[in-house]
Amino acid sequence: MGTLLTPHLLQFLWRFGIWAAINLVFLLLFYLRIYALDHNFYPTTSILALGALLGWSATAAALVRVKNGSMHLGYVFLPYLAVAADLLNSPMKNLAYFLSQYFIIFTGTAILLQVHCLLPAKRTQSLPYRVFRYGFEVIVHILLFLCFLMLINVLCGNISFDYDAIIAVCQTNFSEAAGYFRRLQHRYLLILAACTGFALLCTLFVCSTARADANITPNVLARRIGAGLFSILLFSTILVLGQSRIYSSNLLRLLTAPGTYYYENWKFKAARADYERFIQEKLQDEPKSGTDGVFVLMIGESLNKHYMEIYGYAKQPTTPWQKKLQDTDSIVVFERAYSPYTQTIRCLSYMLTNQNQYENKRLPLRNAVSLFDIAKYNGFHTRWFSAQGAAVLMDSPTAVITQSADDIFNLPEVRSALDHAPTDWDLLQFLPDQLQARELIVIQLLGSHYPYDKCYPPGYLQNSTMSSYEKSIHYNDMVVERLTSYFRDRGAAVICYLSDHSEDVASGIGHDPRPGVFNQLMTEIPLWLYLAPEFLNRESNARLAANLARLRSRVLTTDLLFDFFLGLMQIDSSFTAAQNNILDDSYFLHQGNAYTLGGTYRLKID
Repeated sequence: MGTLLTPHLLQFLWRFGIWAAINLVFLLLFYLRIYALDHNFYPTTSILALGALLGWSATAAALVRVKNGSMHLGYVFLPYLAVAADLLNSPMKNLAYFLSQYFIIFTGTAILLQVHCLLPAKRTQSLPYRVFRYGFEVIVHILLFLCFLMLINVLCGNISFDYDAIIAVCQTNFSEAAGYFRRLQHRYLLILAACTGFALLCTLFVCSTARADANITPNVLARRIGAGLFSILLFSTILVLGQSRIYSSNLLRLLTAPGTYYYENWKFKAARADYERFIQEKLQDEPKSGTDGVFVLMIGESLNKHYMEIYGYAKQPTTPWQKKLQDTDSIVVFERAYSPYTQTIRCLSYMLTNQNQYENKRLPLRNAVSLFDIAKYNGFHTRWFSAQGAAVLMDSPTAVITQSADDIFNLPEVRSALDHAPTDWDLLQFLPDQLQARELIVIQLLGSHYPYDKCYPPGYLQNSTMSSYEKSIHYNDMVVERLTSYFRDRGAAVICYLSDHSEDVASGIGHDPRPGVFNQLMTEIPLWLYLAPEFLNRESNARLAANLARLRSRVLTTDLLFDFFLGLMQIDSSFTAAQNNILDDSYFLHQGNAYTLGGTYRLKID
């Protein structure tokens, strides 16, 4: 017995006991927290988690010692930060998920530590070897830094990261992304944490790589532990492939979200590269239809209907012109209109294509057809005007969809020709002088985009007591008046005005779809419809005229705008469904089955 318990082994067992105790306490802290929500027992994942605990403890005991501890600090902190960041940012609050992630992260980090120790920094190594080694260290330390920031964000702001929120940042421009960051109440703490974390990261990286002559290659015991852990991880990966919902990492999904988005968008563009052939295949057997007229769709931005006079707002005269239209029964105001999402790109993708939250919920966007596609096929000249522009952090599917319009205009692209920052008013000078007999015109306004004071000229209503948000709505009311007058003077048959999504202005949280932040206010949008008397008096529109009043109280989520607008244009298509058209007697949507957030949140409608 005395021969077996050598001093080296005793030291190893002592270190192993310390590491095992630390890991057990860490495991129990999260286990008990989640146990309050999930009382089930999961034997497989429990065994795997305990195995990872012992494996990591043995690896750390064999490799991490006082004299070389600074060389391994990044790897020591990584599993704890990763598990905490994953669990605090994950929507899955059950023990099976937690235990599986504990197993994967701790086992994986133990293997990373093995690789780290197998890459000694000897100056005689070849250049490719050194590039690999430094690249490996950079990736690990970036992962460490991202986990640190995700954890600090939750602890400071009590708001987790969300996949859709990351995708929204990828789809927006730098100004909007900066505006989103400015809304965070804990932004200064995040900046401080980021600076501190980056400084610590650099220190850890230097310590990790500055070991030119240090011989810290794993001993035989550590190598055996590493080989065993790798075998277990590989076997378990094969074993649990059929249970990917539990074993797939939310942390990995969040960290790879930008890359995933870019790749999916690339596939989307590639699939529609041969655009004419794509449309011909989709529409080759379609009979052509439609009625003559100019159909205009104006899409505002971040407009909360509860700040508009036409929806009862009385604190400030925010929409005097629209209120006048309502009082003279010149427009039909929809009382129960909702956006399908709370982010512009997602909303536009739903509005402008046959993808929706209901029977076409799983239709890939790359296989969808757009309003422009159907209208062009049926003899309409199509135009897209945007005050927001196509410039985004990463190209978006909406940019591809709108490229199918005959005429495309993005206001930011002519900014150099203006002597001021462009606003919605500047769109007026770029509208066409002549319109054809059949036109579909879609206009995307800047509206009430955050920051609100950038949506109107400096000094606008300077002496008014209105807030910047109210001023943006008032300015937008004036712009919509001019646009409506412009198209009415040119014989427009239909003008529809709505917002892409709403905004929770009072609380200052904007339109964030993340759980714990989202509320239904962010989807409660304005929508009104102007129908020219000449158009409404057509014999083919007798049924529409008779049923016009019921539109006010019908529920509409604007992912069904595709069917609604094509119905107004009297286009019969196999890509529309009568039950999706709010104009039809068979319309299916009502207060009990309406959804938002891509079909994941059921709307509460009185």
